[in-house]
Amino acid sequence: MNYYKMLLLAVVVMVFSLTVQAQQRHFGVQAGYGLSNILADGAGDDYRGVFHVGLVWQSQLGSHFALAGKLLYDGAGSKSEGDPAGRISNDYLSIPIMAKWYFKDVNRNPNINGYLMAGPGIGILARAGLFLDGLDGGINTKSLYKEIDVGFHIGVGYESPMHGSTLFFFEVEGYFGATNVFNFSTIDPDFLDPELVDLKVVNRSFTLGAGVRF
Repeated sequence: MNYYKMLLLAVVVMVFSLTVQAQQRHFGVQAGYGLSNILADGAGDDYRGVFHVGLVWQSQLGSHFALAGKLLYDGAGSKSEGDPAGRISNDYLSIPIMAKWYFKDVNRNPNINGYLMAGPGIGILARAGLFLDGLDGGINTKSLYKEIDVGFHIGVGYESPMHGSTLFFFEVEGYFGATNVFNFSTIDPDFLDPELVDLKVVNRSFTLGAGVRF
């Protein structure tokens, strides 16, 4: 079993254990827009607009703490205005697991509340493409990327009641990839600059999401 599978298994076990002990559980949906880039040793092209949509859940663990998770179809990539101009358009099935800390005691202030959140995330590559201006269609580049991306999420959010136990929330979130997502092994060594192999290529994004929990 490789490192990423072990990490995923550890996260699943931790989440299941904490969820069983939770006082309250809530489920919902979320959608949003963001800016994404792919950085090589800290440098990249321009950020491109991306969308995400998916499911969310939350388990309340105390008066100020909760454990939250998401299952999102999440856009990634970058764009270039150079020559040639175009964009990298990748999609991931993203699974962030975050601890949340509420500013107010949720038992005393159950209605309107703000919170901080942070935690690890795992992305499973669903699609990868390169689109160049002037070229009809795109180029399938999925083989150039690794199947798994691991990183860290951090953000801030706000929630308020809508009707009954339904809550509306919005969140501002940053994702910082920690693992190299480019698969250099798929490139013929005769055409690969040896210095490129040492590059660390990571995903980075900043998003605004909104949704409801029931």
